[in-house]
Amino acid sequence: MITRSGAEDIVYSNLFTGVHGNYLKPSIVAAGMDPENLPTSDPSKMSFGTDASGERAKPKAWKEIWGSGQGVGSVAKVVPAAELIARFKKEYDEADRSAAVMLRAPCSAWAGRKSRSPRLLTERPLCRQGPA
Repeated sequence: MITRSGAEDIVYSNLFTGVHGNYLKPSIVAAGMDPENLPTSDPSKMSFGTDASGERAKPKAWKEIWGSGQGVGSVAKVVPAAELIARFKKEYDEADRSAAVMLRAPCSAWAGRKSRSPRLLTERPLCRQGPA
């Protein structure tokens, strides 16, 4: 469900807990509800589980109704945690090496570079003088 969803599949509602939140439309449909016509919850009757009778009158948030944010569209596939952790480590190590190279570069190497933050290119307190 997550890999097939995008930002357009997010529904903002307070029905499930009494607090407004973003929920995944396909999970609402799977629970037998119409995401386009959800009633509004009474905040004074906020409930994260059962109603006053001890029964659960609506699907449970975060179990049957999945919370989601706009980043859901960036999830392309489900991968094992070890694979994801290895990718994060590789990307971090690459960024760390790149930053180290840039920090060792002489100030003249920064001349003319384009940056979103020109201050970073002109006010480098650790900028060393001379050749790399």
